[in-house]
Amino acid sequence: MIRVLIYGLLLLCVGASFTYLLQNDTGYILISYGDTSVEMRFWFGVLVSAGVFWFAWKGIGLLRRAFSAFGVSRAWWTESKQKRADRQTQRGLMNFVEGNWRVAKKDLVGAAKLVDNPLVHYLAAARSAHEMGEKEETQFLIQQAEKHAPENDLAV
Repeated sequence: MIRVLIYGLLLLCVGASFTYLLQNDTGYILISYGDTSVEMRFWFGVLVSAGVFWFAWKGIGLLRRAFSAFGVSRAWWTESKQKRADRQTQRGLMNFVEGNWRVAKKDLVGAAKLVDNPLVHYLAAARSAHEMGEKEETQFLIQQAEKHAPENDLAV
């Protein structure tokens, strides 16, 4: 409470001093650019300049916090995407082993879009499509596997 009182008194003294300087100082600032000119008292110009710098400083701080928060959320999104891909891969492989071909193909193709090396996903999805008798889908998935891993043509 005493701190608030001291800050209040300090602010009151600064305000009174500034008012006195505004009324008694005859200095002025003249800013001219082209055909436009702005004239103001010196201390008012100092106050305006301080306000502009304060708002700029706060604005830069706000932008910095916003971008750092975005960076954190971007890291969270990347981690969440990786976890989702892992879950989909596990679920797809379990359905593949159990013979649930349609669900396995859906999960494995979905996970293949999220991972860095989707060869196994596309091959298992192609096998699932083959087991369901979908020849065009099988060929498409094998082509996707070849496109994403051309060096593993023997596995494909």
